[in-house]
Amino acid sequence: MPPRGGMPHGGMPHGGMGIQMDNRDWKARNPQVLQALSGGDMRGAGGGRGGGRGGMGHDDGGKWKRAPLPSSNMLPPANKNDPLAKMQKAEDLGLKAWAPNVAGNDGDRAIRSIRGILNKLTPEKFERLFMQLLEKITTSDILKGAIATIFEKAVAEPTFCFLYAELCLRLSKELPEFPPPEGDSKPMSFRRVLLNTCQEEFEGANGQYEALSEVPEANKEKEEKAVKRRMLGNVRLIGQLFVKGVINQKIIHVCIQQMLEQDKEDYVEAVCEILSLNSGGKSLGKLLEDSPPAKELVKGYFQRLEAVQKSGKISSRVKFMIRELQDLKKARWHPRKQKVEAKTIDQIHAEAAAQLGIAMPHRGLKPLPGMRT
Repeated sequence: MPPRGGMPHGGMPHGGMGIQMDNRDWKARNPQVLQALSGGDMRGAGGGRGGGRGGMGHDDGGKWKRAPLPSSNMLPPANKNDPLAKMQKAEDLGLKAWAPNVAGNDGDRAIRSIRGILNKLTPEKFERLFMQLLEKITTSDILKGAIATIFEKAVAEPTFCFLYAELCLRLSKELPEFPPPEGDSKPMSFRRVLLNTCQEEFEGANGQYEALSEVPEANKEKEEKAVKRRMLGNVRLIGQLFVKGVINQKIIHVCIQQMLEQDKEDYVEAVCEILSLNSGGKSLGKLLEDSPPAKELVKGYFQRLEAVQKSGKISSRVKFMIRELQDLKKARWHPRKQKVEAKTIDQIHAEAAAQLGIAMPHRGLKPLPGMRT
């Protein structure tokens, strides 16, 4: 009867396969060979401590720890004249060595601090961070850098655009005027520098679209999205500044008229975006329509949009945007749903109490017995 492993006693498996078992005695291995392989004293080879059944010992980790390092004579000597053997410095290759981006003067350090403050800006922390900004903006150069940073963040973060517009309103009222730069007679104010920044960006959008023709085809779609996102962000900020009262109505009309003169679909979308803007319970379209001088202009804007809608030169998505804008005007500028904006915790609690009937306890207080939370 064969053993449990299914192998007959003669070393042949069932079925007659000619596979011989290895019956050599591994205990008789040469101790000198084992010592050479292990690189140390083979205590287990002669049956000493830890030798185990096979005479090699069970401590395999010790065998590798005792292995000798390769001799230095085995490595070829380094050639000092070989350019790969010596360290190459950036100045030797005509390059500039990397260095940590550490602000050098007081202005650079102030701009870095302003950027850090803006990264923390939320409705909850607005007042505290606003006071910190006032303390940082002390010169005309810092003023320029601060406005450029605020503008970039407002364009890149649509959800917080209304918050940056509120920040611009407060800074325009609180910051003093700074001495004019050389060759200019007008003093530098926050509002003036901000409007110049928005105007330059708006007028430069066409140049950015024209530069897309030189972009490689592999990166063209990505760059087109970036240009469109930046243009829409700038238009959105201009609309928010008008709603907050930072800029006047004339600037809005100039922007809308210039965009409607363009043939690009992105500008039609931007017109729909700015006319449907609603922030803080104020609608930009309603503010324009309620002004007697602008009422006829707004009527002309909608006639132009209707003509573009019927032309068939725009996508279905933008056609629906125009239709939604027309419905918004018919509803006296009351939107069906509010767009997502950053809110304070108290505002979220108030909305929950009004819509869901859930009473939220004041922060720091425990809910009363029986209160739904």
